[in-house]
Amino acid sequence: MPLHRNHLEDLRASGLSDDQVAAAKIYSESDPAKVATLLNWKGGAKKLGPCCVFPYLDFQGDSTGHHRLKPDKPRKQHKKSGEIHTIKYEAPVGEPNRAYFTPGAVAAIANSVGTLILTEGEKKALALDQRGFPAVGLSGVWSWQQKRQRDADGKGIGPRLLIPDLAAIDWSDREVAIIFDSDAVTNSNVDHAQQELKKALESLGGRNHD
Repeated sequence: MPLHRNHLEDLRASGLSDDQVAAAKIYSESDPAKVATLLNWKGGAKKLGPCCVFPYLDFQGDSTGHHRLKPDKPRKQHKKSGEIHTIKYEAPVGEPNRAYFTPGAVAAIANSVGTLILTEGEKKALALDQRGFPAVGLSGVWSWQQKRQRDADGKGIGPRLLIPDLAAIDWSDREVAIIFDSDAVTNSNVDHAQQELKKALESLGGRNHD
Protein backbone atom coordinates (compact mmCIF):
# COMPACT_ATOMS: atom_id res chain seq x y z
CA MET A 1 0.00 0.00 0.00
CA PRO A 2 1.22 3.56 -0.67
CA LEU A 3 3.35 5.44 1.85
CA HIS A 4 3.45 9.24 1.81
CA ARG A 5 6.83 10.86 1.38
CA ASN A 6 6.73 12.65 4.74
CA HIS A 7 5.83 9.41 6.51
CA LEU A 8 8.70 7.58 4.84
CA GLU A 9 11.10 10.36 5.79
CA ASP A 10 9.90 10.19 9.40
CA LEU A 11 10.55 6.45 9.47
CA ARG A 12 13.96 6.90 7.89
CA ALA A 13 14.78 9.57 10.49
CA SER A 14 14.10 6.90 13.13
CA GLY A 15 16.79 4.75 11.55
CA LEU A 16 14.53 2.42 9.58
CA SER A 17 15.54 1.18 6.17
CA ASP A 18 13.10 1.07 3.29
CA ASP A 19 13.29 -2.73 3.37
CA GLN A 20 12.34 -2.82 7.04
CA VAL A 21 9.45 -0.44 6.43
CA ALA A 22 8.22 -2.67 3.61
CA ALA A 23 8.61 -5.82 5.75
CA ALA A 24 6.47 -4.20 8.47
CA LYS A 25 3.84 -3.32 5.84
CA ILE A 26 3.56 0.26 7.12
CA TYR A 27 1.38 2.45 4.92
CA SER A 28 -0.36 5.83 4.73
CA GLU A 29 -4.10 6.41 4.94
CA SER A 30 -5.62 9.72 3.78
CA ASP A 31 -9.29 8.77 3.66
CA PRO A 32 -10.98 10.10 6.85
CA ALA A 33 -13.64 7.39 6.65
CA LYS A 34 -11.02 4.64 6.59
CA VAL A 35 -9.05 6.31 9.40
CA ALA A 36 -12.25 6.44 11.46
CA THR A 37 -12.86 2.74 10.78
CA LEU A 38 -9.33 1.83 11.87
CA LEU A 39 -9.79 3.79 15.10
CA ASN A 40 -13.40 2.71 15.77
CA TRP A 41 -14.48 6.36 15.61
CA LYS A 42 -17.98 7.34 14.51
CA GLY A 43 -16.55 10.37 12.73
CA GLY A 44 -14.28 13.34 13.14
CA ALA A 45 -11.16 11.68 11.77
CA LYS A 46 -10.74 14.37 9.11
CA LYS A 47 -9.09 16.63 11.69
CA LEU A 48 -6.21 14.16 12.01
CA GLY A 49 -5.14 14.54 8.40
CA PRO A 50 -3.25 11.71 6.67
CA CYS A 51 -1.98 9.03 9.05
CA CYS A 52 0.96 6.66 9.04
CA VAL A 53 -0.49 3.22 9.82
CA PHE A 54 1.30 0.46 11.72
CA PRO A 55 -0.45 -2.92 11.19
CA TYR A 56 -0.14 -5.35 14.11
CA LEU A 57 0.71 -9.03 13.73
CA ASP A 58 0.46 -11.70 16.40
CA PHE A 59 3.54 -13.63 17.51
CA GLN A 60 2.90 -16.19 14.77
CA GLY A 61 3.02 -13.51 12.09
CA ASP A 62 -0.72 -13.40 11.34
CA SER A 63 -2.67 -10.14 11.03
CA THR A 64 -4.64 -9.16 14.14
CA GLY A 65 -6.69 -6.45 12.45
CA HIS A 66 -5.33 -4.02 15.06
CA HIS A 67 -3.49 -0.85 14.00
CA ARG A 68 -1.90 2.18 15.61
CA LEU A 69 -1.80 5.43 13.67
CA LYS A 70 0.51 8.43 13.72
CA PRO A 71 -1.49 11.40 12.37
CA ASP A 72 -0.04 14.41 10.57
CA LYS A 73 -2.24 16.64 12.74
CA PRO A 74 -2.19 15.08 16.22
CA ARG A 75 -4.85 15.98 18.75
CA LYS A 76 -4.11 18.12 21.79
CA GLN A 77 -5.23 17.03 25.24
CA HIS A 78 -5.70 19.56 28.02
CA LYS A 79 -4.67 18.12 31.38
CA LYS A 80 -6.02 19.18 34.78
CA SER A 81 -2.58 20.59 35.56
CA GLY A 82 -3.04 23.06 32.74
CA GLU A 83 -0.47 21.36 30.52
CA ILE A 84 -1.27 20.57 26.93
CA HIS A 85 -0.36 17.04 25.84
CA THR A 86 0.09 16.11 22.19
CA ILE A 87 -1.34 12.69 21.34
CA LYS A 88 1.25 11.51 18.84
CA TYR A 89 -0.28 8.08 18.27
CA GLU A 90 -3.90 6.95 18.09
CA ALA A 91 -5.14 3.46 19.00
CA PRO A 92 -8.57 1.95 18.26
CA VAL A 93 -11.22 3.00 20.77
CA GLY A 94 -12.59 0.19 22.93
CA GLU A 95 -9.80 -2.26 22.17
CA PRO A 96 -7.29 -3.55 24.73
CA ASN A 97 -3.57 -2.93 24.48
CA ARG A 98 -1.75 -5.12 21.99
CA ALA A 99 1.89 -6.10 21.55
CA TYR A 100 3.69 -5.15 18.33
CA PHE A 101 5.67 -8.10 16.97
CA THR A 102 8.43 -7.23 14.51
CA PRO A 103 9.40 -9.67 11.73
CA GLY A 104 12.49 -10.73 13.66
CA ALA A 105 10.51 -11.30 16.86
CA VAL A 106 8.10 -13.59 15.03
CA ALA A 107 11.04 -15.69 13.79
CA ALA A 108 12.81 -15.69 17.17
CA ILE A 109 9.70 -16.83 19.02
CA ALA A 110 9.04 -19.59 16.49
CA ASN A 111 12.62 -20.86 16.75
CA SER A 112 13.03 -20.22 20.50
CA VAL A 113 16.46 -18.69 19.92
CA GLY A 114 18.19 -15.49 21.01
CA THR A 115 17.24 -12.78 23.45
CA LEU A 116 13.81 -11.23 22.96
CA ILE A 117 13.66 -7.50 23.67
CA LEU A 118 10.61 -5.67 25.01
CA THR A 119 10.65 -1.94 24.34
CA GLU A 120 8.41 1.09 23.85
CA GLY A 121 6.91 1.90 20.47
CA GLU A 122 6.75 0.39 17.04
CA LYS A 123 9.61 2.38 15.55
CA LYS A 124 12.03 1.54 18.37
CA ALA A 125 11.12 -2.12 18.10
CA LEU A 126 11.64 -2.10 14.33
CA ALA A 127 14.96 -0.27 14.65
CA LEU A 128 16.26 -2.86 17.12
CA ASP A 129 14.95 -5.69 14.98
CA GLN A 130 16.65 -4.23 11.91
CA ARG A 131 19.97 -4.40 13.77
CA GLY A 132 19.55 -8.06 14.61
CA PHE A 133 17.84 -7.73 17.99
CA PRO A 134 14.35 -9.31 17.82
CA ALA A 135 12.00 -6.89 19.58
CA VAL A 136 8.40 -6.53 20.67
CA GLY A 137 6.97 -3.01 20.93
CA LEU A 138 4.61 -1.79 23.65
CA SER A 139 2.52 1.37 23.33
CA GLY A 140 3.50 2.44 26.86
CA VAL A 141 5.53 1.25 29.83
CA TRP A 142 2.42 -0.23 31.48
CA SER A 143 0.81 -1.51 28.28
CA TRP A 144 2.09 -5.04 28.89
CA GLN A 145 -0.49 -5.69 31.60
CA GLN A 146 -4.22 -6.27 31.51
CA LYS A 147 -6.52 -3.70 33.07
CA ARG A 148 -6.88 -4.22 36.81
CA GLN A 149 -9.78 -3.56 39.13
CA ARG A 150 -9.72 -0.28 41.05
CA ASP A 151 -10.33 0.33 44.72
CA ALA A 152 -12.35 3.22 46.15
CA ASP A 153 -9.35 5.53 45.74
CA GLY A 154 -8.87 4.56 42.12
CA LYS A 155 -5.75 2.53 42.81
CA GLY A 156 -5.21 -0.67 40.86
CA ILE A 157 -5.63 -3.86 42.86
CA GLY A 158 -5.07 -7.53 42.13
CA PRO A 159 -2.32 -9.37 40.24
CA ARG A 160 -0.56 -7.85 37.26
CA LEU A 161 -1.31 -10.17 34.33
CA LEU A 162 0.28 -10.06 30.89
CA ILE A 163 -1.95 -9.03 28.00
CA PRO A 164 -3.06 -12.06 25.93
CA ASP A 165 -0.56 -11.30 23.13
CA LEU A 166 2.31 -11.78 25.57
CA ALA A 167 0.68 -14.44 27.74
CA ALA A 168 0.37 -16.71 24.67
CA ILE A 169 4.17 -16.94 24.36
CA ASP A 170 6.06 -19.77 26.06
CA TRP A 171 8.42 -17.86 28.33
CA SER A 172 9.99 -20.97 29.88
CA ASP A 173 13.75 -20.40 30.03
CA ARG A 174 13.50 -17.64 27.41
CA GLU A 175 16.03 -14.83 27.79
CA VAL A 176 14.38 -11.41 27.83
CA ALA A 177 15.74 -7.86 27.87
CA ILE A 178 13.52 -4.94 28.86
CA ILE A 179 14.61 -1.68 27.27
CA PHE A 180 12.38 1.24 28.13
CA ASP A 181 13.20 4.95 27.86
CA SER A 182 16.60 6.07 29.10
CA ASP A 183 14.95 8.02 31.93
CA ALA A 184 14.10 4.78 33.76
CA VAL A 185 16.84 5.56 36.27
CA THR A 186 15.34 8.93 37.21
CA ASN A 187 11.66 8.32 36.42
CA SER A 188 10.16 6.20 39.19
CA ASN A 189 7.08 5.30 37.13
CA VAL A 190 9.17 3.90 34.27
CA ASP A 191 11.41 2.01 36.66
CA HIS A 192 8.40 0.62 38.53
CA ALA A 193 6.80 -0.59 35.30
CA GLN A 194 10.06 -2.20 34.24
CA GLN A 195 10.50 -4.03 37.56
CA GLU A 196 6.90 -5.28 37.57
CA LEU A 197 7.21 -6.56 34.00
CA LYS A 198 10.41 -8.33 34.97
CA LYS A 199 8.60 -10.05 37.85
CA ALA A 200 5.70 -11.08 35.61
CA LEU A 201 8.03 -12.65 33.05
CA GLU A 202 10.16 -14.37 35.67
CA SER A 203 7.02 -15.91 37.20
CA LEU A 204 6.45 -17.59 33.82
CA GLY A 205 10.00 -18.86 33.54
CA GLY A 206 11.59 -15.98 31.63
CA ARG A 207 15.22 -15.13 32.31
CA ASN A 208 16.07 -11.44 32.54
CA HIS A 209 19.07 -10.31 30.50
CA ASP A 210 20.70 -7.42 32.40
